[in-house]
Amino acid sequence: MADNGGKLAVSVHAGRIAPLFDVSERLELFELQGGAAVPAGALVLSGRTLQDRLTLTGEQGVDALICGAMSGYAYNALLAKGIQVIPWTCGPADTVVNAYLTNALGQGQWLMPGAGARRFGVGRCGHRWRGRGRGRGRGRGRRGSAPPLGQVS
Repeated sequence: MADNGGKLAVSVHAGRIAPLFDVSERLELFELQGGAAVPAGALVLSGRTLQDRLTLTGEQGVDALICGAMSGYAYNALLAKGIQVIPWTCGPADTVVNAYLTNALGQGQWLMPGAGARRFGVGRCGHRWRGRGRGRGRGRGRRGSAPPLGQVS
């Protein structure tokens, strides 16, 4: 992952990967050189809006971002800026960076609890997600209260 250079950003809170990028304290930046991550500063994000966070991240020339959870809006905005997003990651920030360098982030120990299927777009029983919902539109709603499609109650 990190052998051809570039810039890596890691969303951090209290020395660990922040559980939610949208409200993380800071982004630690690393220049990737010769298979190593050289610290390249940090951005303080506390008190900034989500839009400011996205703009700052893009202005830094970041190629990849490691984070915990992230809103769909933020994810899509970063992808549109050409930034590879590596979500659903947890653990001490320095150890996660080393796992990134050795291409080991796909291992279960670095996944947020319950996020293994989300990271790879696979739901229970190996079914791929379709659209926003998991059903096929034939559900009865909460507690079976919704009428069948096309019928008025």
